[in-house]
Amino acid sequence: MSTPHHGGRPVIPADGADLFHWLEDGTSEDVHAWEMERAAELSAHLDRDGLRGAAREHLAPFMEVGGYGLPRRIGDKSIYLRFEPHRDHPVLVMADGIGAEADLSALVIFDPRERDPEGSDLLVDWSVSPDGHRLAVVLAPADGGPARIELIDPWTGAPAGDPLEGCHPLAPVWFPDGSGILYVQSRGGGGSTPRRTAALHLLDRPETPEYEIRGVPEDFLVQRVGVARSGHRLMVQARRGRATGVWLGALDITGANTSVSAVHAASDCVASFRGDHLDILTRHEAPRGRLLTLSLDGDMGWRETVPERPDEVLVQAVGTGADDRLLTVWRAQGASLVRAHRPGDDPGPGERVDLPGIGSVTDVGADPSGDTWISWTDFVTPPSLLRYAAGGAEAVPTLWAPGSAPPGLVSCERHDAIADDGVAVRVFVIGPSAPRGPAPTLLTVYGGFGLAYTPTFSAAALAWTTAGGRWAMVTVRGGGEEGEQWREAARGRAKYRSVRDLHAAADHLVDSGVAAAGHVGLLGSSHGGMLAAAAAVDRPGTYAGVVASAAPLDMLGFTRWPAGRAWIPEYGDPEDPLDRAALAAYSPYHNLRRGTRYPPFLLTALELDGRVDPAHARKFCAALRICQDGATEEPPGVALYALRPRLGHGSGTLSARKAQAVDEFCFLARALGLSLDERPTSLTTNAAPGDRSPLPAPGPRG
Repeated sequence: MSTPHHGGRPVIPADGADLFHWLEDGTSEDVHAWEMERAAELSAHLDRDGLRGAAREHLAPFMEVGGYGLPRRIGDKSIYLRFEPHRDHPVLVMADGIGAEADLSALVIFDPRERDPEGSDLLVDWSVSPDGHRLAVVLAPADGGPARIELIDPWTGAPAGDPLEGCHPLAPVWFPDGSGILYVQSRGGGGSTPRRTAALHLLDRPETPEYEIRGVPEDFLVQRVGVARSGHRLMVQARRGRATGVWLGALDITGANTSVSAVHAASDCVASFRGDHLDILTRHEAPRGRLLTLSLDGDMGWRETVPERPDEVLVQAVGTGADDRLLTVWRAQGASLVRAHRPGDDPGPGERVDLPGIGSVTDVGADPSGDTWISWTDFVTPPSLLRYAAGGAEAVPTLWAPGSAPPGLVSCERHDAIADDGVAVRVFVIGPSAPRGPAPTLLTVYGGFGLAYTPTFSAAALAWTTAGGRWAMVTVRGGGEEGEQWREAARGRAKYRSVRDLHAAADHLVDSGVAAAGHVGLLGSSHGGMLAAAAAVDRPGTYAGVVASAAPLDMLGFTRWPAGRAWIPEYGDPEDPLDRAALAAYSPYHNLRRGTRYPPFLLTALELDGRVDPAHARKFCAALRICQDGATEEPPGVALYALRPRLGHGSGTLSARKAQAVDEFCFLARALGLSLDERPTSLTTNAAPGDRSPLPAPGPRG
């Protein structure tokens, strides 16, 4: 086991001058020249020995994939979002039903590239009116900024109303009669963070088209809105720092009464209407989540509909069928499970619904027809659709994504790595179906903001394992995998706990024979990239290579960029002395030390990133290059920087994402010693629906 490295003087002392402050100005000619030099180094490193071409060949079979979003049924027609292998952006299609045969003849009813060939606008969400006469599409600029809502006729494509500018990228909610929508406005505020408010927009009423919903304090940012099925009530959910509130009011299209009143507050909650009830999934007095229900007719107060479970996390609750019986989604041992509950005011504990295997339910939507649609993915399956009929026992695969890998291609084990404080940290390990001893192993991580890191499709994971390596995914504390307490254990001044958990996972991979010492690499994006960099700086001898993409790395200066102020509840405030000391202890940029040999790094920045400024990657790369002096024989290979065009934080074209994946795969294969000499895997058919998951039955390995 390697120990943390604390020798040598810091390149950038926490209390000293920032040598690379000049790299923060992305518009300067000096910075542009610096980036051009790094681009030349990157190409020289990746193209050497033809490795980039080999990486492209190994990835190609797994990148020709598609996927589907949740559908909405309008009569005998279905509308859904479709991702296609050869399109840079998804399209909305209309089909006669839902299934593979119907999908073949589906008509494209909205393609953002037809209006904008350059791809500057991204289709991020949509909703359709209950009568099917109007479609609302939400378009967001690729380079960030407020979105807009366009209203179109889904049958003809013609405009069906004036566009709404300055919107939050969230689908609007339709009134039951289709006469208007409730949506979230995003307006510039007095500070760096815009205001987000709820508003009613009335259609076909040019004299009074819009009303702002009053009653939510101005310093709260609206997250979601809802309209009851009766059309008489509306709901607003908003957040301020670590506090979430829910407001309820009457839906008055005259504008005489557009105020709402608070009905619930918690550190974390999600509200939604279910028939004549308001459901709130809350962490209040239940770290793993419970469901509270309020009757809208006033006959009953709050009651606990679904109690907290000791070993599972409640993720979602949806009303299904004509009787609005509950379908709940839970997370247990890192994967999803679903329960169907009986109708009425006492839904009971619910019965398990059979899923295709062990993976992730990413969303659930009820259908007016009575069906419920489940969005499903796992390590070998891109986003696909399952159908659940009320009262049934299983969710049936109905629309399987192109590119799903065949059964038996890879295997997967679920491990428990024991952290230094004795807590078990879950690690999924994907490997060849016939493993042959320790192999170059890539360890991926996220672990922040309470977000759950669960099994999802990864082309890179399949390519890596079929080339003979192993791919691991660790759920460190700070994420939301095990509920609120799991998150709080590594938030703010306790953030270094996430780094220790990551070290424990890496040590376990070596100790259990999954990987050989010196052949474990790290891959992380955004917050996960920060943890990967922090771990490799903390214990440089443990890791063979690191890719940190769109990662905040200057943790003492992140608030200097507009988006950074919103991260204070997660990381702490650098202006607070105690918070600053905690940040300084793990900030990757401030812990690089002269004369230390660090593993090879690839720092990826995104051209259109509105959250993490590319300056983080530029400054860290420059500081890391100083550490090369006397510590490595190949300076150009140890600190590489890539600025990815046409990519934003979680957005961008498919072709740009493929190019990024190839470069990262190539870099890591060289750093970890993964041979790409053998012919890559050839996939000729999609896997048939059924129990196709590579995961075993639940039960951890130690």
